[in-house]
Amino acid sequence: MKMNEWIWLDMDGTIADLYGVEGWLDDLIAFRTRPYELAKDLYNTLDLLEVLLELKAKGYKIGIISWGSRANNLDYDREVKKVKVQWLRDRVLDMVLDEIIVTPYGV
Repeated sequence: MKMNEWIWLDMDGTIADLYGVEGWLDDLIAFRTRPYELAKDLYNTLDLLEVLLELKAKGYKIGIISWGSRANNLDYDREVKKVKVQWLRDRVLDMVLDEIIVTPYGV
């Protein structure tokens, strides 16, 4: 059993298709959370959940780590975190996660 070993997943462009949302860059420049809200899944959610549950059954901890805005705007980053957490909740992915971190850009 893998005790205390972590598997970390990124969101933007890894499990969430942020870059597939039309106008994503303009929205981010204007501090709008719309692309994070509208991003589609890059994987079948049930398949991803199944894999994550298998990993948890083997003792791995699962986390999400994702950047906030490139501008490092603290108010916007708080809103981005809320939307990203809600995106995970909407897909029930939060149920298998041990931690969700939205860190300042570049960290």
